Amino acid sequence: MSNEEKILSTLETLVLAVNSLAKGQADLAEGQARLEARFDNLEAKFENLEAKVDNLEEGQSRLHESVSVIELEHGQKLGALFDGYQLLYDVATEIRSDVAVLKGNQDRQDLRIKWIQAGRRETV
Repeated sequence: MSNEEKILSTLETLVLAVNSLAKGQADLAEGQARLEARFDNLEAKFENLEAKVDNLEEGQSRLHESVSVIELEHGQKLGALFDGYQLLYDVATEIRSDVAVLKGNQDRQDLRIKWIQAGRRETV
């Protein structure tokens, strides 16, 4: 093999290698473009998630405020309920006391009536 043939063979090999490198570079550029597109898609999804988290935080804040109001109103209503219960208990206790006094008076009057009736029977 002559020098010219060797040079041509080497040049052909170099051309093939350059073409292969150019194809590889094109493939890498295409892959990089796909990766950039996917990264942009991920960035958009992340921004969407951030917006959703912000909405959740706002909703949680409003819910916390609503629960606080409900707890306050509930406490006030329970206080009023217990006050009403105490008032009813006091009135019921007073009524029981009054009924006991009336029962005692009735028992004494029943005794007097029996004495009076017994006295009339003896005189008849």
